Amino acid sequence: MGDYIVARATAIYVGKTQAVCRCDVFAVKDAKESLCATAQGTITKIGSSQ
Repeated sequence: MGDYIVARATAIYVGKTQAVCRCDVFAVKDAKESLCATAQGTITKIGSSQ
């Protein structure tokens, strides 16, 4: 699809016990970026830290 790929990730929300992150992946060809994938996930703390 392109010469190489670029991934850009962002933390959308970061709280005390939970974080939501998003990542967009772009294919780059002739200096033009085309979105080819998107991922989003939620991470949650389980248990207590001692």
